[in-house]
Order: sequence, then C-alpha cells, then structure tokens
Amino acid sequence: MSKLSATGRNPEAVTIQSVRKIQGPDLDAQHWLQEQQRNKAQLPGGFRNFLALNVKELEVLLMCNKPYCADCSQRLLQEPQSHRGKSSPAGPQSQQSQATQQRK
Repeated sequence: MSKLSATGRNPEAVTIQSVRKIQGPDLDAQHWLQEQQRNKAQLPGGFRNFLALNVKELEVLLMCNKPYCADCSQRLLQEPQSHRGKSSPAGPQSQQSQATQQRK
C-alpha cells in the first residue's frame, strides 16, 4: 500500500480526466484560439489566401513554390493590357490578324 501525500492525493491515481478537472476548460479555449490563428487565412483546400495588389506581387507569388491562392484586386484587373505584359490574351493569331487589318 502506498502512502498518501500531504495533500491527501495518491500521485499514481492522477489520471488525465482528473488533471483536466483541476486545470479547467481554459486549455480547450487556448487550443482553439491557437488553431484559429494558425489557420486564419487558410482555405478549405489547404491553400492560403493572398491578395495581389499589383503584377509584381502576382509574379513573385507564381515563382514561389508555396500553396497560395491569389485573389486579384479590382485595380489589378482594370489595368490596361499594355502595363501587364507583351503577350495578348488571345494568342499570336489575334496579333497577326490585327497586324493585317492595320496594313489595309
């Protein structure tokens, strides 16, 4: 038979349930808060949300091999095509047809 400590509790008989009762429900709240902060900008698919304000940020995001999902701002979407790059969205065939129309 083991001796009881001065507090009257047997140290071998302390279980996880009794420890939780002693410490209280604050551990669950702290754990939930840490998880919320960790997954703050994370989408259900595992990607992190990211707002791209200009073309440079979008290019850097594409060069990084990270699981990010870019959300383009309205300013970026409304920029003229000449500021974005040299290629046309329709491809080289539309550029050729535009060049032939300008010659006529």
